[in-house]
Amino acid sequence: MLFIRSSRGCTSSLFRFKSISPLIRTSNVFYLPRSSNSVNYNQFAKPSTQNLSAELFTSEEFYRETRKELREATTLSPEAFTSREFLEVEKRNVFENAWVCVGLISQIPNHGDTLVMDVGTQPIIITRTKNGDIKTFKNVCRHRGHLICLKSGRYPTLMCPYHKWSYSLDGKLLATPQFFEGDSQSLKDAFSTDHLKGFDKNNYSLFPVRTAVLYNMIYVNLSDEAPSFTEYIGDLHGDIIEHGPALANLDETVSYKTKQYDCKANWKLLVENFAEYLHLPTIHPTLVTVSEMDNHVRLQGKGCYIGLSTDPLTSSGTSADPEALPHFSGITKINERRAVFHLVFPNVFYFLFPHSMYTIISSPDPNDPGRTIEFADLTVRKTALETEEGRKTVEDLWNFLDGVNIEDLVACERVQLGLRTSEYRGGRYSFKFEETLHRLHNMVADYMTGNPTIPEGDKVMPPGSARPFRP
Repeated sequence: MLFIRSSRGCTSSLFRFKSISPLIRTSNVFYLPRSSNSVNYNQFAKPSTQNLSAELFTSEEFYRETRKELREATTLSPEAFTSREFLEVEKRNVFENAWVCVGLISQIPNHGDTLVMDVGTQPIIITRTKNGDIKTFKNVCRHRGHLICLKSGRYPTLMCPYHKWSYSLDGKLLATPQFFEGDSQSLKDAFSTDHLKGFDKNNYSLFPVRTAVLYNMIYVNLSDEAPSFTEYIGDLHGDIIEHGPALANLDETVSYKTKQYDCKANWKLLVENFAEYLHLPTIHPTLVTVSEMDNHVRLQGKGCYIGLSTDPLTSSGTSADPEALPHFSGITKINERRAVFHLVFPNVFYFLFPHSMYTIISSPDPNDPGRTIEFADLTVRKTALETEEGRKTVEDLWNFLDGVNIEDLVACERVQLGLRTSEYRGGRYSFKFEETLHRLHNMVADYMTGNPTIPEGDKVMPPGSARPFRP
């Protein structure tokens, strides 16, 4: 199966979510204002020492210059990267309405393996059931609201540490210990709920969260009104459909190494950086020997993603060369020579080579707009590790990609510092190289204003768009 999908996805490419009264506070919880249509944008032409209103960040006026046609448009205002109020709204409007990547199947390979995290303001559990399915639930006990899992791990059942209510890995309520009436000491009576009026265990399962698996990536969606995952990613799967079966098969591929990065920059700067290659010659002089500037092309269809490719890859004697390691099974001539780069909005991007996949999942700090935690993974074929030469090449590849990512993080942290400059109010887009950023920024604006859409693909082929593949 390509995906595991919730049956509750709507089919519209435009979806809305409920408005909430305008109350802002700097905590993990925030509320979305939707009441004002008359915001005076000019009063914010220069940054103020006072907190900006969240009402501004949900208004179209705030994104007016970014909404313009590419040749006239200006990048997002600095407050989108530095304001705590913006982050508070963003957690709910973006991360609780988009399909968010929460991990890889290699992180939970076995029955009972469980990931625990927050998405937006919501605590969630991702677990693998006995039959191998991946399920997601809200991390809250239906008894008194205690968190069920306090950390990631492997659990035979999901048991609340407060009063020991227990749930199966598919979310069904199993046991309510010491819920009986009277003085009976029998085990049966200890778990009986027969004396309760109107109580049915079937009505007290864990709250489910929509979940989709795209080959080796796990996505969740917290909104009942968002489109299905298939509609959300649109044309993206066509670029990776040959690699997919190998990536989904943990008997064929393996996570070679993972790493967590603590970056002092807003998450949008990190995904922005991935989405454009204008910076490659200055920041990544080694990378361009493999992924040459002139060989970068657009692969942009309809969907909430940004797609690029290097075609063909260059062989320059590095561990990233297309012939350096065994290829994923099933790929054909086109994919034997090219690399595909996707950013799936909002928080995951990957480098997909003929022989490996380097994935980065970005998680915003819930309280600090200037901090992001990145999780990186390198997946290769198991056969690549069968020889000493292969193991050395994979280690060299990891070191190469790790070095590239660190170069990017340093650049993004410097941008975060630069955005504090009071005179800077945004920049202009390079037509050839930064149309991707314009697409990204407008997706942010769509979600922040409460009108998320699924962007169309390229109608007019801009410079750098994908040319017909050579046979």
